[in-house]
Amino acid sequence: MPDPTSYELSRMPLRGTRIWRSGAITDQADDEAKDSILRFVSGFCDRVFAEGGSIIHGAHPSLTDLVLERARHFRGDHGPRDRLTLVFSRWFVEHSPPVDPPRPEEWRRDALVHETPMDTRTTDSARDASLRLMREWIAARCDAVVALGGRWWAGDPDRSGVPEELKLTRSRGLPCFLIAGLGGAADQYLQRHPELLARLKNGLDAALNREIAEERDTARLANLVVDQLGCLPLVRGEPLGGNQLLHPGA
Repeated sequence: MPDPTSYELSRMPLRGTRIWRSGAITDQADDEAKDSILRFVSGFCDRVFAEGGSIIHGAHPSLTDLVLERARHFRGDHGPRDRLTLVFSRWFVEHSPPVDPPRPEEWRRDALVHETPMDTRTTDSARDASLRLMREWIAARCDAVVALGGRWWAGDPDRSGVPEELKLTRSRGLPCFLIAGLGGAADQYLQRHPELLARLKNGLDAALNREIAEERDTARLANLVVDQLGCLPLVRGEPLGGNQLLHPGA
C-alpha cells in the first residue's frame, strides 16, 4: 500500500508554502482590467488553498474582500484559518477614510492578521515608511511572490508598490512571477525593465516568463503560475496555526 503521507504531499505540492500576492486594483485601471485582476486573483487563491498553500496579502481594500471570500469558501465551517494572512500598517488605521479602514477583528474570523507599526509623522513620507515596514515584514516570511496590477507613479516610479515588492523579494533570492498582461504598475515596470524576465528565479527562462507576463486568459494564467510554483524547491514551512491577532515583532 502506498504511504498516504507521500501521496498527500505529491497531490498537494504547495503544502506549507507562503505566497505573497503582491499588487492591487487602482483607480487607474479600466473595467476590463479590474475584471481580469479579480478573476485571476479568485482562481489563483482557489488553487493555492486547494493545494495546501497559504497566501499573504497586504490588505489593500481593492482585493481584501475577495481574498477573504475565497478563504471563507475554502475553509467552510471547520477548515483551517491560517491559509490566508492579512497584513496592514497602523498608519492606515490612523489615516484611512472612515468608509474603508482596516477591519482586523472582522478579518480574524477567516484569516491570521498582522499589524505593522507606523511612523509618528503624518506626511506622505510617513505613509511610505509605514508601507516599507509592512512590505519588509511580508518579504521576510514568504516563499515566493506573484505580482500584478498596482498603481504606477509616473513622476516617481520608486513610490510604486509592485516594483518595491519585487525588489525586496528578489534581494532575498525568492522566486518571483510578474503578471504584466493585466496592466498597472506591473506592466509599466516590465516595459522599463524587460531584463527582469531572465532574473525572476522561478525556474523558467525569459521566453516562458514573457509568456506568463503577457498572458491574458486568467484561468490559464492562474494554472501556469501555480503549476510552476509546485515544481520549485520552495521552503515549505509549518502552518502558523491558531487565529490570533499578531503584533509587531511577531
